[in-house]
Amino acid sequence: MRYAARGFCLPVLLSACAGAAVVRYDLRYTLVYQQLGAAAPTVPGVYVWSSRVDLTDSTDASLASVTTPNSIGAFLFPVGESSFLASRSFASEAAMYWTFPAGTYTVTLAGGGLGGVASALVRPTTTFYPEAIPAFTPAAVAAIASAPVTVAWPLTFNVFGVPPGANAGQTTVRLTTENGTEIFSTVLGAESSVAVIPSNTMTPASNYRLRLAFSSQRTAPSAGFPGATAIVAFDRETIYAFTTRSACGADFTGDALVDDADFVVFADQYQILDCADAQMQAGCPADLSADGFVDDADFVAFATAYNAFLCP
Repeated sequence: MRYAARGFCLPVLLSACAGAAVVRYDLRYTLVYQQLGAAAPTVPGVYVWSSRVDLTDSTDASLASVTTPNSIGAFLFPVGESSFLASRSFASEAAMYWTFPAGTYTVTLAGGGLGGVASALVRPTTTFYPEAIPAFTPAAVAAIASAPVTVAWPLTFNVFGVPPGANAGQTTVRLTTENGTEIFSTVLGAESSVAVIPSNTMTPASNYRLRLAFSSQRTAPSAGFPGATAIVAFDRETIYAFTTRSACGADFTGDALVDDADFVVFADQYQILDCADAQMQAGCPADLSADGFVDDADFVAFATAYNAFLCP
């Protein structure tokens, strides 16, 4: 077995680590927010600690565990083909830090080609979360509400600067199904403010969650493994839950019919015209052509659906 130069093997016992095929090992503290509309969130609702180890091959280890500075041990459970993850959620930040305080964490791998490898990672006393709370812009929220899944979605959001104590930062945008299955993910620089969800990634009238994370990281090379890097991360993550627009776009009431109730909704927005108008319904759903206006082109599309009555 050989270790991957890009990996994270953080040695406690250098002789034990020699030749280890560990790709990644990190320690992460995350403040989780919920964005409910166009307004940015302000207070986290959940606090999550996690530790993850990625291996080059599923045969490298069969068991993984982590020991905290206060001697609490926890198993890392298999995820995917060659990774292990431990994760705990808390109702308060204080409870998270009490259970997983500053100090040295030791991960141990057993079984497989790496059996007996132990590695350490030190969490500093001072935290260095991003100062900015992740949030999708009002324009992005409007697009999520109105855009069909057959077009690409350019989603805009705020940016953050890498705070003192950290030497690296990254922005991650993930799209998951309601049950947590990831269907899209992209990692960007801290200065990035847009991510594009490809067309036809989602299905109409389905529930999804967008997860926007800002990660402040302290990285350092491992003396025992040239090219390897250790990461301690303090993150903020915002979750935005939404339902994609029906394939029957003119069915504004969601009853699988395009009838008089839908006409009333369309007529109100047709009178306003501009989707950017403050009086327009959020998401401008009657903009069937997705051009930023509810105009004659949308009327023609609505009339066709109205005459058909039943959604296809």
